[in-house]
Amino acid sequence: MPPRDLRDIAIIVAALGAICVCGMIWGRSSRETSEGRSTQEARKPFSFWPSAGAVAAGALCLLVAPSVATRTIPSIQYIVARLHGDVLNARDVALQHHGYYEELDVARMDIWQWRQIGKPEDWGKGYKVFYRQRSDFMLTDIAPSVSTFLGGAPIRSNRLGMRDREYDTIKPPNTYRIVLLGASHDQGSGVKEDETYENLVEDRLNRELPSLQYSRYEILNMSVGQHGLFQRLLRLEQQGFQFEPDAVILSIAAADEQFLLRHLSRALSLGIEPPPDYREILERVTRKAGIHGKMPDVMIERRLQPYVGELYEWAFHRFAQQCKQHGIHPVVIYRPAPVDFQGVEQADRSEVIRLARAAGLEVIDLSPAFDSVVDRDTLMIAKWDDHTTAFGHRLLAGKLYDGLVPLLFGPSH
Repeated sequence: MPPRDLRDIAIIVAALGAICVCGMIWGRSSRETSEGRSTQEARKPFSFWPSAGAVAAGALCLLVAPSVATRTIPSIQYIVARLHGDVLNARDVALQHHGYYEELDVARMDIWQWRQIGKPEDWGKGYKVFYRQRSDFMLTDIAPSVSTFLGGAPIRSNRLGMRDREYDTIKPPNTYRIVLLGASHDQGSGVKEDETYENLVEDRLNRELPSLQYSRYEILNMSVGQHGLFQRLLRLEQQGFQFEPDAVILSIAAADEQFLLRHLSRALSLGIEPPPDYREILERVTRKAGIHGKMPDVMIERRLQPYVGELYEWAFHRFAQQCKQHGIHPVVIYRPAPVDFQGVEQADRSEVIRLARAAGLEVIDLSPAFDSVVDRDTLMIAKWDDHTTAFGHRLLAGKLYDGLVPLLFGPSH
């Protein structure tokens, strides 16, 4: 029997015992009249066990009544569940969100609110065109062959459902193919297609590194906005391996933690089952966190917070294992944010890199790419949007190229 069930039984037994004792005390005191005089009834011998039994029977009726009521009157099941479950009403949810944001630094929140001033209403209007909802654990992906505006710049997807150039599913001969997994910064939200750091690296590889073995280099950008670590890993397993990549780059950033927590909370709330290979780790963390799908998302995310390291550790090991099974070179890159609003960049970077290396993965830290920029605000595409500018992508591309070439092709290159 699970410890939580034993705890619940112990609580019920203790509560029944307390009810019996209180009932006995109350019954005995009630034998005295309000004037304090002993009546003929009060002078009778007091019987403890009949009184305790009566009180216990009443308490058991209260415990059993909800179950009987829901079986005989199905329409009240929801009401009983709301009373019994760990579920907040709308006001409680609002207070929960309020309390959550109160814990953030007030100065940073004021800066964020100030930055939203002047944001065009149509800034994100292309979101629903570019992305599509899914009913499985992936939740979202990119709609193939669409074109729209997002983040103040044109954005289009290829026929394979990537924000990238067109590629063949079958890898051409003498081609070194790389798959990139990341989020919206890696996808290049807010910049043109040929300005993304992965396309800049691809162009430079083809310009400077042709050889007898490889006449062409391709980087397939499979990044999806707001995808968490588990979604990136699953996208590689479900789609990425069919492109026969020689290497896979897994991009990680400090903000990715919130994407992971949001993904898991939404999947749990929607009752979506994870893939079989992911079930054990998620059931274990769900059980330890004490969460269920009827909780508000913000509560689920908060309770999952202490287990982020465990989830990352599992994902990194699986990434390394899956790439090894397919004969693919796995690489993790840490991508810095243009501006560290929350002040967690350095600590999160150190921990993520530690976990990746502990899984035996090679890591390229791109953080120094922005060290020469005095005003980091110039790396944001707009005051109200912290996605990386074209200039920032060029800096990332230079740092990635310098670290990637010797890692994949040897120091001589």
